[in-house]
Amino acid sequence: MCGRFVFAFSKDELENISGTKRWLNAEKYHTSYNVAPSAYVPIVRTFTPEQQVKEQVEELKVKEEPQEQDEKVANKPFDAKRVLHVMKWGLQPFWSRSVSNTAKTCVNARSETLLEKNMFRVPLKAGGRGVLIVNGFYEWKKDAEEKRKNPYFISVENGPLYMAVVYDLSKEKSSKEGQFTIITVDASPCVAWLHDRMPALLEPNQLDVWLDTKKFSLEEALTLLRPLEGNLKVQQASRRVNSVRNDGAELISYKRTREETDRSTSQSSIENFFSSSSRNKCTKGNDMKE
Repeated sequence: MCGRFVFAFSKDELENISGTKRWLNAEKYHTSYNVAPSAYVPIVRTFTPEQQVKEQVEELKVKEEPQEQDEKVANKPFDAKRVLHVMKWGLQPFWSRSVSNTAKTCVNARSETLLEKNMFRVPLKAGGRGVLIVNGFYEWKKDAEEKRKNPYFISVENGPLYMAVVYDLSKEKSSKEGQFTIITVDASPCVAWLHDRMPALLEPNQLDVWLDTKKFSLEEALTLLRPLEGNLKVQQASRRVNSVRNDGAELISYKRTREETDRSTSQSSIENFFSSSSRNKCTKGNDMKE
């Protein structure tokens, strides 16, 4: 599963990574090293040609005569196929969504059942395939001795992670609001010891297949949802990440507390003692044989 992640890109960085400078809901953009459900985050999605023409006409509407508008729109290439759309993390069933609705939201969706549940199948059939670009995500594992869960930060050595998401837009034509859920798959071997599920991560060369809903069918896109074959970097994170109120780069830079350092030093001393004793015994035994 994925219950928390890091999104720390500047707007310029995200535009370079995503390949687009077009934004929707940009006023809600913000960064965080501890993104939790219900937060607003940019999702990369694709405009259909019809949507692009409509937007271009709106941009020109008050500036030129109708004939000039049509001519400019017709000659203008679709050079901004992708858009960064800031949406809310957490997908509510479309049939129960309303301003006053308090229905639970789904922050993760299993890839195996995407087409079995209406709340995922309907948005997907409508082209709701998006990509969430992150620095990395958190996962927790229970420490048997300490009887509490320790957080770990999962990322790649160089570059971002591309998570496949299902999104749904508001039915109101004037609204830019949207919601999304992160798709999960079976965990890769390198992180399976932490959890049996993980986000569906896409390779950079797979983004077009997932995002281009006109050229690539839903069936083709769904074949991309499988455990990542590459290596992931796993490092222990600060326990301060457990509280959504905490933020900052120090959350992914784990540092031992004094208690942990003392315990580790004590354990090393004991291990060294027994190791040294064993070596001495072996040496004495050999001397006796000689």
